[in-house]
Amino acid sequence: AGEGSGAGRGDASKLGISADWTAESLCASLGESAVVGGEIPPAVRLLLSPPLQRRLRASLPPPVALRAWRLAFSTEVDGCSLQTLLRRLEGSEDHLLLLRDAGGATFGAFVAGEWRSGAASYFGNGEAFLFAWAAGGEGGGEGEGGGEGGGKGEGCRLRVFPWARANRLIAHASPSGLAFGGPSCGLSLDASLEHGTSLASETFASEPLSSAGGAGDFRCLRLEAWCLGAVERRGSGAAAGRASAAAESCLVGG
Repeated sequence: AGEGSGAGRGDASKLGISADWTAESLCASLGESAVVGGEIPPAVRLLLSPPLQRRLRASLPPPVALRAWRLAFSTEVDGCSLQTLLRRLEGSEDHLLLLRDAGGATFGAFVAGEWRSGAASYFGNGEAFLFAWAAGGEGGGEGEGGGEGGGKGEGCRLRVFPWARANRLIAHASPSGLAFGGPSCGLSLDASLEHGTSLASETFASEPLSSAGGAGDFRCLRLEAWCLGAVERRGSGAAAGRASAAAESCLVGG
């Protein structure tokens, strides 16, 4: 992860998706609807933008949609550490994972309920969903940039794939990686947080989410985990909290 070169940013730009929102500008735009931990540098780049956050809120369960969002993990700050991600999310409730691949696609997963890393079984409930944030297309975008730097995410649309009731293989977390959906994973990341797979998933009746399409495998450039639970505001010295994971059968090269 980490966009060392300008390739990822260039591809995202072609899709009409800007990656240059910062913790400071996002909070200025969203106000109390976004809470970023004090240990997160104000200038860190974020994948989440106001247009995307507004669209995601509309798809969340009503009680969750009203809560503040807290950035629990970012590869821009924490590096590609699955251990840190899992520790930050463990035991907390309601999380949204957002990532960008090497082809510029932005997509992710919302998991409702308590996060359980290393559990023997899958977790999550029927309010979970997968999503993809894409430019233009039928249905259009919000047509609003929101806040400073208008146009960041303008003209994009959110495709949401809710639980299809086919099975309860919603989310799995372990030191081996992260997985959402099954038996074919709608989204998975390996332990490096740099390689993933997105296939058509029975759990969410979803299409492949990444820029790789039906090929499945993709390279993850950046990853964010947002906690949407009823969390307390943290001071600059407080530890962050929560993480995510995957079923062995869904891992790339696993």
